[in-house]
Amino acid sequence: MEKSKYISGVDGLRAIAVLTVVLFHAGFSAFAGGFIGVDVFFVISGFLITRLVADEVGSTGRFDFGNFYVRRARRLFPALFATFVACLVITFFLFTPEHFQRFGGELLFASISLANIFFWSEAGYFDASSDFKPLLHTWSLSVEEQFYLIWPAFLLLLLRKTGKRSIWICLAGVAALSLYANWKFQNGFDSALVSRNPWLATHLSNGESTIFFLTPFRIFEFVIGAALVWLRPRFNVDRLTRELVMAVGLILIAYPVFRFDQYTVFPTYNALMPCIGAAMVILATDAPVLGMVVRNRASVGLGLVSYSVYLVHWPILVFFKYWQMTPINTVERIALVIVSLLAGLLLYRFVETPLRSPTTIRLSRAGVGFACSSLLFALAAVASTVWASDGFPWRSPPLPSALERQIAQSQNKYGGDGFPEPTAWINKNSLGRADVVVIGDSHAGQYKTGLKQLIGDPYGKSVFFSTSSCLIMPGLTRFTPETNWDRWCTEAMNNALSVLKRSPDATVILAEAWSFQIVRAATLDGHKRLYDGYDFDAAIGKMSPYLDAFRKAIGNHPILIVGEVPGAGVEDAIGCFRRPKYLHPGCDRILSTSEQDNPAQRVNRFLQQYASQHEGVSFASPFTALCDGTRCRTFQGGKVIYSDQFHLSKFGSELVVDSFESQLLNVSLPNSSRAGTPQSDSSTRHTLSVSAP
Repeated sequence: MEKSKYISGVDGLRAIAVLTVVLFHAGFSAFAGGFIGVDVFFVISGFLITRLVADEVGSTGRFDFGNFYVRRARRLFPALFATFVACLVITFFLFTPEHFQRFGGELLFASISLANIFFWSEAGYFDASSDFKPLLHTWSLSVEEQFYLIWPAFLLLLLRKTGKRSIWICLAGVAALSLYANWKFQNGFDSALVSRNPWLATHLSNGESTIFFLTPFRIFEFVIGAALVWLRPRFNVDRLTRELVMAVGLILIAYPVFRFDQYTVFPTYNALMPCIGAAMVILATDAPVLGMVVRNRASVGLGLVSYSVYLVHWPILVFFKYWQMTPINTVERIALVIVSLLAGLLLYRFVETPLRSPTTIRLSRAGVGFACSSLLFALAAVASTVWASDGFPWRSPPLPSALERQIAQSQNKYGGDGFPEPTAWINKNSLGRADVVVIGDSHAGQYKTGLKQLIGDPYGKSVFFSTSSCLIMPGLTRFTPETNWDRWCTEAMNNALSVLKRSPDATVILAEAWSFQIVRAATLDGHKRLYDGYDFDAAIGKMSPYLDAFRKAIGNHPILIVGEVPGAGVEDAIGCFRRPKYLHPGCDRILSTSEQDNPAQRVNRFLQQYASQHEGVSFASPFTALCDGTRCRTFQGGKVIYSDQFHLSKFGSELVVDSFESQLLNVSLPNSSRAGTPQSDSSTRHTLSVSAP
C-alpha cells in the first residue's frame, strides 16, 4: 500500500464533481445527469478515508478515533455551521411561516447529520417543492457523516482480523449487498415486519426515495473508492495504458452527466458507470497528457474550494428563485453559477481555511468537541423553536378571510383531499353501479370535490374514481422506478372496467396531467418510452393508438376528455400572500399566466382534435373556466384556484367542473336525468364568479 501523500488530481476530480452538480441544480438541461457528481464525491471519500485509516493502522497498529473525528470536525464544521446560520437568517426574513417552519425541521435534522432521513421521510407526490428547501443538498453530507461513523471501526476490525485476500472478499461482499439492496428496494419494499408499521410501510413503498437518500444503498460507491487504496499501488502500467484508463474514466463520468436525467433509476447499477469512471481517473491521475484535465491549476484550485461551493450553491439558487417567484432565464442561471463560485471562494478563504488549522483556534480535542456540540445544540434549539412556533406567523401580513380559511385547511387545499385513494365513490348505490366513472391520475382526483358538489350530491348521481399516477390506457405503463407501475397502472384500468361492466349507462371522464405523464409513459410490453427526450409533439401524437385502445376497452360508453389545467405559474400560489409583511411580491401580477403561450395548450389542442374526429368522445378545456382569452387566473374573488403549481384547490375544482357541468349532463348522464333538476337545493351552487380578479 502506498504511503499517504497529496494527490492533486483528486482535487481536480472534485472540481469536475462540483461543477456538474452546480450546473445541474442551476437548471442547464445539457447537464441533466449532473447529480452524479455527488456519487463521484462518495468515491473520493471512500478512497481518502480508507487510505487514512489503513495507513495509520499499518504504521502504528492502532487507530486514533478521537483524532480522526476532531480532524473531520475542523475540516467540515466551520463552513457548514456558517452556512446553517446564514440560511437561518435569510429564511427568517424571506420565507412564509409555512416554509420557515419546515426549514426548522431541515435545520434540526441537518445539524445532527440526519438530513437524509428527514428528506426521505417527507418524500412523496405532494411533498413541498425542492425550491423551498435550502438545505436539501445536505442529505449527501449526512450520508458522508454516517459513513464516517461506521467505516473506520469496520475497517479497523477488517484490517486486524483478516488478511489481504479476505479484505477483498469482505469489500466485494459489502458492495454486493448494497447493490442487491438497491435492486430489492427500488420498486418499494414490503414484508410482514414492515406491514405492521404503517409509517415505515408508507415510506418504504417509495422505492425511488429510499434508495436515493439512505446510506446503505450508497455504501457500494464508497467501497469502490476504498478498493483503490490497494489497487493504486499495483497500478504500475506504461504511459499509453494510463492515458487509456484516464480517457475511459473521463468518458464514464461524462456520459451519464449528459445522458442521464431525472427519470434514470438511481443509484442502482446506473451509478456504477460514474463511480467506476471516478475510480479510473484516480488510478490514472498521473497520466502525462489527459491527466492534466484534473491536475491543471484551475481544476485543482476549484477542487480545493469545492466543499464550500457545494455548501453555498444550492441555498443561493433557492433564495433567488424564492425571491423572484417566476422561472429564471439563462442569463440568470449563468449569473447564479458565477455567484455560487465566488461565494464558495469567500467561504473557503475566510471560514473554512482559517478555522481548519489547529493554530488558528487552539483547542484541545475535548475543547473542539465541546465547542462543536455546544454550537450545534444552540442551533438545534433555535430550529426546534422555529418548528414548534409554526414559523413565527407574526412576520406575515393579515390575509383576506377566504384565503386565511384556505391556508388553515392545510392539505385540504387539494381538490381531491378527504377522499380515498386510489379508488373512491361518491354516492355509491347498493348495486355498485356508477353514473360517471372518472379515470386518470391526481389531475382526475382533483375533480372529486367539484363532481361531488355539482353533480353527485345535487343530482344524486353515483361517481366512481379509479386513479394512479400514469396514463391509464391499455398497453401503457410508467417507467420511473418509485413503485411497480406495471401493476398499479393496469389495476387502475381494470378497476374502472369492472365498474363499467355493471354500469351500462355510465359516462367516462378521462383526466390526466397530460404533459407530466407523457414524458414518463412507456409501453407495457418492452417499456419503450413515448417521449424520446427531444420531440414532445411526436410523443403527444403517439397517444392516438392508445386512446383508440381505451375507447375499445370501455365499449359504447361516452367519453369526456378533460384537458390539462393552465397551472399557477408559481410553486406556491397561496404562499405569495404569506410572504413577510416587509416584502411586496405583487401577487396580483405574478399569479397569472399567458393563455396562448401556455405549454398545456400543446396537448390540449391534440386532445380537442382527437375528440372532434371520434364519435362518442367530447373534450372539455379547463382554460374555459380559468382564462379570459389573454391571461389565466390563479386566484379569484379572494380565493386561490390551485393548491400547488398545477393541482386545483377545492375552489378550483368546483370552478372547472362548473364550466363543463352542462356538457357532462348533455352527453353523459342517463336520458331520464338529462333534463331533470337537482335533487337538492342548488341555489348556492352557481355563485362562482367567472370574472377576472
